[in-house]
Amino acid sequence: MDFKHWILNEAMQQSTGKIRYGNNHAVLDLDSKNWREMYRYYRALVPKYLRMQPQMYDPHITFVRGYKGLGDEAELIEPIDPDLKKEFWGKYEGEVVPFEYDPELKTDGTMWWLDAFSKRLEDIREELGLSKMREPYDSFHITIGNAKEQE
Repeated sequence: MDFKHWILNEAMQQSTGKIRYGNNHAVLDLDSKNWREMYRYYRALVPKYLRMQPQMYDPHITFVRGYKGLGDEAELIEPIDPDLKKEFWGKYEGEVVPFEYDPELKTDGTMWWLDAFSKRLEDIREELGLSKMREPYDSFHITIGNAKEQE
């Protein structure tokens, strides 16, 4: 293992969140004072001229994403078999789940995020008939902010 991979593995941080279900999405809610402070810290690292906007929602990790967009423009992202949804949807509401996150802030120039990892969330996705991760990603993420155009 090279130094970069070693130091990143050594630097992984641990935290917990609570599972919350919506109609077509599921999140790990990181709603704590510490995570709100963490958001402010990471936003302060991004130069002001990049005009990063804060995340719209409280700190969270989306681990099942139902739809992208709103109303008639909504596109189904992750269809769940109705029988599996009936059996398992909401089953773990409120469960406290541990996860690890990489403290290195990532960006693609429009979005800023922290990579996050959780075996438990992967297992829940598989129980719903989904892949461990949403394609093409190899981790979950915690969005810190974005520089999208305002409409």
